[in-house]
Amino acid sequence: MGVFSICIIGVVGALLAICIKNVKPEYSALISIAICILMIISIVGRLSYIVEYLEIINEYLNLDNKYVLILLKMIGITYLSEFAADICKDTGHSAIATQIQVFGKISILAVSMPVFTNLIDTIDALL
Repeated sequence: MGVFSICIIGVVGALLAICIKNVKPEYSALISIAICILMIISIVGRLSYIVEYLEIINEYLNLDNKYVLILLKMIGITYLSEFAADICKDTGHSAIATQIQVFGKISILAVSMPVFTNLIDTIDALL
């Protein structure tokens, strides 16, 4: 699906959820979640392009593959935590959403520690 199709699906889904919210609020949340899952599925299809280009960049820069994997993990953690937090916000659970966002940020920090350690080692070697 293209960007235009995703935008149309998102807007139609949001309007449908708003219309149904007055009649059946629980269905409104389910419609929002279903639209988000449909969009996530279309995003996963596009990830193969990103991985291909990261591999090409990795070949040009001659980096260790672990750095590309760390980058992909960080991107995945970001999208998943934001997706889950937005669903929690939509259902009225903003405290849970905030905790998911904090956990995502801490997870990104934990995953990026090998890069930070290598950076410190490189700076130490230069001095």
